[in-house]
Amino acid sequence: MVIIMPEGRMMRRGGLDKNGKPMTVRGGIADLIQKIPHGRILMAHSGGLHHVQAPGQLIPRLFKTVQMRLESIDIQQYRESLLSRSGYKGFKTAVIKDITFRRNRFCPFKA
Repeated sequence: MVIIMPEGRMMRRGGLDKNGKPMTVRGGIADLIQKIPHGRILMAHSGGLHHVQAPGQLIPRLFKTVQMRLESIDIQQYRESLLSRSGYKGFKTAVIKDITFRRNRFCPFKA
C-alpha cells in the first residue's frame, strides 16, 4: 500500500505557501500512479500540519489536535478512469485536478 499526503509542500502559519498563495498538489503522484501496476493508495487528507510546526519553527507545538480523513483508492481503477477521460498527454493534469478536488472535498478542516 502507498500512503500519500497530497498537500505537496509545508504551509506557513497563515495556511498559505511562502509566496502567499494557496497550496497546490504536486504532480509527482501521477508518476507513481502510472508506474505502480496495482494495489491501493491510502490518501490522507488533512488541513495541513502548520499549526503543529510551521516552516522555520524549530520545536513543534505539543498537544495539538491533528485531523485527517483517509481515503482508500484502487490504483488500477483510478488510473484507468483518469486515462479514459484525459488520455496519456493530459494524465498528470487530470491527476492534479482530481486530487485537488478530493483534498478540498475531504479535508476535515480549513486552516
